[in-house]
Amino acid sequence: MTKCMRNIQNLKTYVSTLICDDDFQKFKLLGQELGGNLLISWLHYDEHQNPVTSIGLLHSENNQLKSVCTFQGKINLIQASITFNKSFISFVTKEVRNSGRTSDEEIQDVSSDSNSAEKQQYSAFCFKLDEDSAVARTLDDSALILPSQSRQTFVQFLYRQKQPTTSERLLVFTHREAASIYVVDSENSSHEVVSLKLSELLVQSFIWIQWDHDSQTLYYISHRKAPKFDNGTASNAPITHKQEVPPILSALQFHDDLPFETVLNIPFTLPDQVNFIPPCNTYKDNPIPLRISDCSLNISVVSNPIGAVAICHHYVYQPVTSSCDKAPIELKSDSEVYLAYSIILLHHGKLMHCDISDIPWTVASSVHPVFSMQEDQYVIVYAPNLFIHLLDVGLHHEPCCHIMLPVVNAQESSSSQQLSVLSGNVIIDCETFNIIDLPMSTSVLEQFFKSPDTTVFNKISILHYFLVHTNSLDVISRLLDTMVSNILDINITKMLQEILIGGTYSAVGRNLSTDALPLTKLLPLTTNQTGSLKFFLPGEHSVIITYEALNDPSVMLLSPSQRVVPYRGDMWTRLWDAIPVNPVSRFKPSTVVDKLTVSLVCYQPEALSRCCTPLSPGTAMVGASGTLTDFAQMSGNLRSNSKVGIDPLPFFEVKSSAASKQEHVISVNLRELSMYLLKNFKVSGSFRIRECPMQVHAVATRYAACQLDLSRFVCSSLTKASAVNTYVDRGLSLIDSMKPAHRSVFFIVLERYALAVEQLAYPFPEGFPSFFTYLGYKSLTPGMFLQYVRANVLELNVDVMKVIMADLPNSANELAMKLRLLTLLPRSRAKRLLNQWHHPISLMLRAREHSLNVLSGVQLSQMHQYSHKKLNFTPGKGLQVLASHDKSSPLDTFFDLLTAKANLADLDFNLLIEATLASLHDL
Repeated sequence: MTKCMRNIQNLKTYVSTLICDDDFQKFKLLGQELGGNLLISWLHYDEHQNPVTSIGLLHSENNQLKSVCTFQGKINLIQASITFNKSFISFVTKEVRNSGRTSDEEIQDVSSDSNSAEKQQYSAFCFKLDEDSAVARTLDDSALILPSQSRQTFVQFLYRQKQPTTSERLLVFTHREAASIYVVDSENSSHEVVSLKLSELLVQSFIWIQWDHDSQTLYYISHRKAPKFDNGTASNAPITHKQEVPPILSALQFHDDLPFETVLNIPFTLPDQVNFIPPCNTYKDNPIPLRISDCSLNISVVSNPIGAVAICHHYVYQPVTSSCDKAPIELKSDSEVYLAYSIILLHHGKLMHCDISDIPWTVASSVHPVFSMQEDQYVIVYAPNLFIHLLDVGLHHEPCCHIMLPVVNAQESSSSQQLSVLSGNVIIDCETFNIIDLPMSTSVLEQFFKSPDTTVFNKISILHYFLVHTNSLDVISRLLDTMVSNILDINITKMLQEILIGGTYSAVGRNLSTDALPLTKLLPLTTNQTGSLKFFLPGEHSVIITYEALNDPSVMLLSPSQRVVPYRGDMWTRLWDAIPVNPVSRFKPSTVVDKLTVSLVCYQPEALSRCCTPLSPGTAMVGASGTLTDFAQMSGNLRSNSKVGIDPLPFFEVKSSAASKQEHVISVNLRELSMYLLKNFKVSGSFRIRECPMQVHAVATRYAACQLDLSRFVCSSLTKASAVNTYVDRGLSLIDSMKPAHRSVFFIVLERYALAVEQLAYPFPEGFPSFFTYLGYKSLTPGMFLQYVRANVLELNVDVMKVIMADLPNSANELAMKLRLLTLLPRSRAKRLLNQWHHPISLMLRAREHSLNVLSGVQLSQMHQYSHKKLNFTPGKGLQVLASHDKSSPLDTFFDLLTAKANLADLDFNLLIEATLASLHDL
């Protein structure tokens, strides 16, 4: 269905404007042909006020109406089909046998009377079309295909890609009787008589049948033994229910000039009549899609030409309390039942169940969900006045991240049980002919994300949709604004993790070579559960989603080598290729987290220095690029398809030490992912991948680069959402210029971000740890700041420690704070800071360490001789410890001990003397 049809709010009103007839009445939908064209009928009156029934074809591309044929009198048409070249038309009428007369009022009464099925009479006709469609014809028995009968009957012409020359093929379906092919002889047919001959009997006694006009496939369910594809000797003869053979859902694929072939045979479980609602005895004469069954079955097959096929089955049930209870269940109006639907995902080899509890029987019995396929990504389940379920069951990854939307818009509501899917997310109400455009728009999903009643599962699924399916980083930025406005939500961290995981997966998949694409099936996809799931909807309704693996789904399909034309590409060969064989689980970030838990304990940045001075720059560990920022450029332009600009980070991405902790995190991610891909790439890859294992390193390197890129993107977006202007100022001075309240809120935002990154073992941008530590120092109380440092949330790097040490005054409490911070540092880092702290306490601590090294026998030649600034002290009472004429001072005695252990050239007498003088005074 094109965009033109979506602009129409009511199809009946639109057609009436095209016809421009005041007597326009009894508008009906008769069917949908290839390309989305609609067959419609209406009743009007000629110049003599005689009733006339017309059939027209509404083109979906331009919404233009073309009259096809006209018949005299009031004819109750329910379904029709037309050939591709518009030469023949076949339709079905329904009459009510009541004293030999037909009445529209009686027909309406029959549709609501379950005991009047025998009164309904279906008749199928076929006519050759004239060029002059305005001439009214007479409907007589000469054009009758089958005798009138009480079972529902539909007709459908087969399409040919090549223009036919002498014949057309017509399918005729009669419920629980037969599905047959009739051949229409074009040369021997006239406007009065159509040459029609039965060609072949396709199916006998089917329970359910559906025609897919896009793929020219016929699906049906019957009680028969499934034919074996290996030898083809099984019989197609129907069997009785007493033989206890389960129903088989089969698919017949039709071709132009070749015989049709059975491409699918899958056992299909129908509801147990004891535990389920008893079947009704009437039919829904709904021609879109072309499907025949009684109203107790709601089964639909939705597919996509690229190979996605889903078999959907809706039912209502009430759990049985006792296994011995065989009596039928009597449901009252206030009884609560389960509204459920099962979907066989052939392209995933899985069976998905969805059960919604505590639905009143009066509501559940009147709801008939419709199923449709949104391109090749989502199966849409629309339950009128209840919900819209967007099932992420596309070909590119396993089923996950389903979105359940409430029906809140009046345009999306409908009390009708006659709903038809025109295409994708466009549905028509066949009673009111209102066109319902189901919400898959960005604005609707954004609004639902902002709702306080939306569950975290739905929010994560919406983030997954915008990240993986649409790559809309501008929308993600707006959703981050919403998350920051509610930053105290405990689920913020989970949503940030989904942005990191999903955004990385999406970024890696772009610009990869064809050989490397299969490896993306092993990369992390989402933080949502991919197995069984349970969550709650507003109104205390629980939703339970479970999965079952199909037992060898490839056996149910006809292999490409056994097709009529072997290996010719179509939907079924693509489905065969899509079925997973020996599926392997995706790489888990927790693997890297476990490795870092051990390695970071022993991590010493100063020991990894690559130059003589730890503060001097060097070559990055992760590759040939010089910095982490250069490494991030390997991921490409993250916002190539985004409308939002790149905002600078609130800090300068400058290396503060030679060996960065973030480089270590990236190297561990790169190593672990490379090893995982190398072990499992043969299972998921193609033959060319097996011959080129270098793709493993390329994918792993790109993934590690995209991790850093996504980390920078989230940090930048959160900064912008926190109303921090990074164009005016950046770095630590930006924190000093912020108001205290603003600093506190910004710290909470970055705390959520830091937690999300740490739990996924993602790298931080360069400069973030120091910026975050200084922000915490300015936002938290001293006691709380020390707790964050002890918990390893805040890192005391050299650059930020210099600023903190200089910012703290030299009062007693602040000196104690400095000493506590120094004790929390690694020994080498604390020594560097002590050498640059010009304070008597620093002299004392360095002198004690110097003396300890001398007395313990440490090689002083390997020790660094740090310069120190001479401090002037006023003489105090403690000078009696110095040398006098009558005795040696304790300092002389101590120097004697030191000279006995080391050479005079190795002793720093100035440091020892100044430290001794400093210790004599009250600091």
